[in-house]
Amino acid sequence: AEAARTLQKLKQFRSFYLLVLVYIYFTRIAVYLFATCLGYRQTWLRYFVTELGTLVFYAVVGFLFRPVSDNPYLKVDRDAGADVEIEFA
Repeated sequence: AEAARTLQKLKQFRSFYLLVLVYIYFTRIAVYLFATCLGYRQTWLRYFVTELGTLVFYAVVGFLFRPVSDNPYLKVDRDAGADVEIEFA
């Protein structure tokens, strides 16, 4: 069970790492190559494409790491603290 959970975390980290690499290459290299083809009046498209790529990146990361009921990172043993009483003074 522990090995399967670790493998799931590694797969999720790998997908996040690849997503970050794609974002960096897109916003630094692909947008630069796109901007070299633009005329003076279309230079605003460079910034538009960069911001659109950023919006897509954050939307995908937010979707992949959204709160879910069966979150592998927040596994809590529900019976562990059931018999402990806490006094408030």
